[in-house]
Amino acid sequence: MTATVLPTKDNVPRNLAPNEIGLLVKTVRSQRRWTQEVLADLSGLQTRTIQRVERGKPSSIDTRRALARAFQLDDIDYFDSLVVFPPADDLQKQKELFDREHILLDVQVVDGRQIMTLMLDAPDFRALSAGSMSDLPPAAQDAFARIVDYVRECLDIFDVASRSEILSYGDELDGHIFALREAGFCLCAAFRCVKLAATGAEKPTPLPCQITYLLASPKDQFPTKVAVSREVSGGL
Repeated sequence: MTATVLPTKDNVPRNLAPNEIGLLVKTVRSQRRWTQEVLADLSGLQTRTIQRVERGKPSSIDTRRALARAFQLDDIDYFDSLVVFPPADDLQKQKELFDREHILLDVQVVDGRQIMTLMLDAPDFRALSAGSMSDLPPAAQDAFARIVDYVRECLDIFDVASRSEILSYGDELDGHIFALREAGFCLCAAFRCVKLAATGAEKPTPLPCQITYLLASPKDQFPTKVAVSREVSGGL
């Protein structure tokens, strides 16, 4: 688990403050793509208790232990452990390194036709990158996997199918997106245009390429930005 917290003065161990616990809980919950209701069910707490914790309000040791169990932490007293945080200079260096290695892309909630239209208007070469499914519940995992598989199949026939046919594929894709929404999640996408060059060529000709990033997010808390690696690998 990682979150943005205040640095520890002179590396002296201290307990997390309520606002830092709230930020940490919200960060990990969001990384796992859980809604507050899902975390409440898993922890046995009330949704309003989760809301209070994430707003930085004081909480009881029983509440913090319930959250640790929900996150399947080895130490149920994780949120009450003494922690040493890096100095402010180290935190700044970590942020600068992250900024050098990543870029932020705008994220939008999409339906089937939107995906097909946006990909149709892309350069001749297209690529797809799918977000992690490990933190999704089983029903959402299945729906998201079907969406990714379907979009990959569409990519293979973009060059031979007509525009109307491709748009009709978007209507079929909506069936899988509906199943994802039934599981409590929405389909989000981010798009990035790059130029790829073949390795080994003496004078490689850059090839325009649009990368489509797909991810599943809770319907009531989808992101507006996503961080992706600046370096584009061939394993998209």
